[in-house]
Amino acid sequence: MDAATLNNRKRESTQCQCNGSCVPFAADGHSRAPSAEITSTERMLNHEMRALSVDERSRVYEDLNAVPTIAEETPELVHQSILGLHVCLNDLPAEGKTPFLKAHKANPALIADSNFCLLFLRADSFDCEKAAKRIVAYFDFKQELFGDELLTERITLRHLDSQSRKIICTMGSTQLLPVRDAAGRGVLFAMEKEHRRSFPDENVKLIIGRALFYYFMAIIEDDIETQKHGIVYIGYGIGFQPMLDAKETDVWNVAARLNSTIPVRLTSFMYCYDRPLLTPIMNLLIAGLPKSSRCRFQPTLGSELECRHAMMARGIPVTHLPYDLRSDGTVELNNRKFFNKWIKVRKEIEKHPRHAYRYKIKLLRLYDVVVGTGKSYQDHPGNQKFRELARERIEEYRSLSQKTKDGVERRRETIKRLKREFIENFLAEIMGTTHSMRFVKKVDDGIWEEATREDAMNKILFFFNRTGSEMLQKMKSQTKPPPPRAKERQTDKEAREEHRKKKAR
Repeated sequence: MDAATLNNRKRESTQCQCNGSCVPFAADGHSRAPSAEITSTERMLNHEMRALSVDERSRVYEDLNAVPTIAEETPELVHQSILGLHVCLNDLPAEGKTPFLKAHKANPALIADSNFCLLFLRADSFDCEKAAKRIVAYFDFKQELFGDELLTERITLRHLDSQSRKIICTMGSTQLLPVRDAAGRGVLFAMEKEHRRSFPDENVKLIIGRALFYYFMAIIEDDIETQKHGIVYIGYGIGFQPMLDAKETDVWNVAARLNSTIPVRLTSFMYCYDRPLLTPIMNLLIAGLPKSSRCRFQPTLGSELECRHAMMARGIPVTHLPYDLRSDGTVELNNRKFFNKWIKVRKEIEKHPRHAYRYKIKLLRLYDVVVGTGKSYQDHPGNQKFRELARERIEEYRSLSQKTKDGVERRRETIKRLKREFIENFLAEIMGTTHSMRFVKKVDDGIWEEATREDAMNKILFFFNRTGSEMLQKMKSQTKPPPPRAKERQTDKEAREEHRKKKAR
């Protein structure tokens, strides 16, 4: 195959049916179109995966399959990494980091702030060189979106234009789920059909870029857990046909730019579509991603049920997805309850920054145990897992109230002490490294806090006592002789009547 034929095929693979009105699918300097030899999505992903080292490939597999793996942040690691980050920043050529130098001159304390540095170090798994490049790219992109005046400011809703604010506050096409996935990561869910409706008529890159920049930074800036574990992105396109026009291409380029500049670790990209003919579009989406992110792309082509099962297999809390499946098979975005609460909390924090400490727990983990009453709490996966673990130990708990092996009755004080020790050991077990469960309680809408140790022990004690009494009643009912059958009762009645007649004679 000669060079001219290969170039023609590359050009044809990146063109859509819009008579050349859309711009090429290129996100950054590393993006490229799929070559003629790699035409299928699977072959392209395998090609990118084989290019990784063994350690990198293992890390990608763990991220794709929701295996929780994060670096242990020791004080020595943090200190050495921050020093190394500043060295790498100084080593970068000055002509390529003009916005960064402006930010450093305007607010040197921001660049020296350890929390700011850790944002970028966590996003790149404490690779100082990559984190330094990300910081430079971050200020470059921020300058393009907001100008020099806001280069060192924390972006809030009041800094957005009316169209960007509308996309964030009222559309809700992209939502953060209220529960983390099985690996403790935040889940960002985008309904493609609703997302398309939010596109403005003009200045698509600027308006969408500002909205997404604010949304991502608002999610991660004060949430250390999300900084450490990262975010899973789900593009949900069931019933949606991408148009691949100039607007969609601009939005995709903005999203790819955000991926390489925002200090967040996007661990995987999952796209769900129900039309197999969209495979070429999947290839274009993969080609538009930076090279380091292509192997984290997870395409799913199938029905709504098949996509739901695929998300469940990857640890996504599907019970919290904000859409309804209608009788005609279409899906509609209808649940904005948590999204509206999130916006309300953001406005409160931006209005009163000193109150941010109240919102310590941003999202529930999948296996958090909610201390409270109500069916929604009891159906939470963490509460279900807690009950499953507790039932395995219920016999051991009941044995504490029984006689010793020598047949000696235990004193009430002894039983109370043994039960408390048992509950303390059980609490330490489920909160330890094996299960890593956490007890939380609701303070207000969208506001959670970690329950006290005493609250957690009371919940465990209540469950064991209630379940133990229910098991005892069940055992008593099983040992009680069954009631006589109707025919047997009739025979007994006839025998008594015959005995009475004989006695009367």
